[in-house]
Amino acid sequence: MNLLNQMGPVVAVALVFLLAAVIGLSVLSYKMYNKLNKIETAYRRTFRVGRGKILEDLIAENLQIMEEASTVSKEVAAKMEKLESDMARAIQNVGMVRYRAFKDMGPELSFSLALLDAHKDGVIITNIFGGSNCSVYSKPIKDGKSDFLLSLEEKEALEIAMSDKPSKIPEPAKKPTLPGMIAAVVANNILAPKN
Repeated sequence: MNLLNQMGPVVAVALVFLLAAVIGLSVLSYKMYNKLNKIETAYRRTFRVGRGKILEDLIAENLQIMEEASTVSKEVAAKMEKLESDMARAIQNVGMVRYRAFKDMGPELSFSLALLDAHKDGVIITNIFGGSNCSVYSKPIKDGKSDFLLSLEEKEALEIAMSDKPSKIPEPAKKPTLPGMIAAVVANNILAPKN
């Protein structure tokens, strides 16, 4: 204690403070040392000979798979873009109108057929049935319009192709069959009121 008295009260307080700091740092160093040991043990357990090599190989293999998947994804995106561009030029909109071109010329064998792509470009094909002969005409369509005069049926086919309306194709008339006619006669005779 004589030594502390000889140094003075300021020096004594400084020494006590330094001693407390050294003890605090020692405790902190010990805790850090324990945490570092736990991390090192976990690292050794994970990357010990053989096991760590497998983990490194798995990581490298997964990175390679991800790079290949990225390359394939870019290729697929490019192909999809080209396919969408090509599809815009394919026939996507169809409109058809069947009709009888001449009054006394049998069933509705004449037709106008509009075939358009996504840009409303295409062609109208018209077949006029005239008994012993047929005439086929085609008229180009650009942006939903034609430079040629269109008949009423061609205009209707074009309107159908450019809208969501179903094509105007009449159902074929059913021809009566012999069993059907017999059944109708029997049904009429049975169900007919008796006098």
